[in-house]
Amino acid sequence: MSERAVEWITASCAGDERQPTDLVLASIDRWRVWGYRLALKITGCPDAAADAVQEALIRAHRSRRSLRSVEAADGWFKKTLVRAALDQRARESRVVPEETAVSDPDLGASLQVRLTLRKLKPEQRALLALALGAGYSYAEIAYLLDVPEGTVASRLHAAKSAFRKKWEEAQ
Repeated sequence: MSERAVEWITASCAGDERQPTDLVLASIDRWRVWGYRLALKITGCPDAAADAVQEALIRAHRSRRSLRSVEAADGWFKKTLVRAALDQRARESRVVPEETAVSDPDLGASLQVRLTLRKLKPEQRALLALALGAGYSYAEIAYLLDVPEGTVASRLHAAKSAFRKKWEEAQ
């Protein structure tokens, strides 16, 4: 984290509302870049991911005084982002086409994985995105979702089983 971002977060935690615009923008840009990638893995849709990041930034700004330390800033924002992405995913009401003609076998397999993921519940998709897509540990996922590690393990197992079932049905 840059010195300027630390300066902004520290002052923001202390309630200082007069932060220079460039400090605020530096932190926002930093979170926006990696936040979009994580939100995209959860939502599966570029527009929904962008909306989730925007919503997370708004929520983070509104609750910035709840941040206890600069060191916790990234985890604090990730937690806010995951919740915003889950909310965005739950609001989606897109109809997933059952079959799509694709000539490239690699592209077809990738598309089939995405279509199968879209058939899962938002929570299951988020767990798979966090564990398999983003590579988070059970402990990190438990922190992000505010649930015990054992719950993460059982829900992740259920998500993998649901994916396997949907995948086999589609074949």
